[in-house]
Amino acid sequence: MLELSPTELDIYRYLMEEAERLSLGKGLDERASIASGITPLEYEGEMAKAHKYPDNRAALDYLNDEVSPDLKEALGEDRADNIRAMIFTFIVHSNVSEVNEIRKKYAVHYANNCTANGHFGFADKWDEVIRSIS
Repeated sequence: MLELSPTELDIYRYLMEEAERLSLGKGLDERASIASGITPLEYEGEMAKAHKYPDNRAALDYLNDEVSPDLKEALGEDRADNIRAMIFTFIVHSNVSEVNEIRKKYAVHYANNCTANGHFGFADKWDEVIRSIS
């Protein structure tokens, strides 16, 4: 999966969009999103922004267009969704320091943008995210 995400932005897009997708589910999907440690402030609205990043979604496009349809056909939708949640969990937990480094970099960026634009309440929320990332 990370081989399909050669740039940092590709990895960030995968993490945030997949966390949001999983957060909308129930059961294993929802638990995988929570267990990732990625906060709602980080991922909410990221799927809606996907069209802005057509060149940075290789992993997501591969999962959406190649892997998930085959899994759903072979195993059914519930099992396919569970496998996708497990893939996400494996990636996040096998690469904790790298994932947290990327999350922190983008959280700092967003906090700085909020401060520069006078959105101090949101800057404070991003500062909380920054502090929560180990």
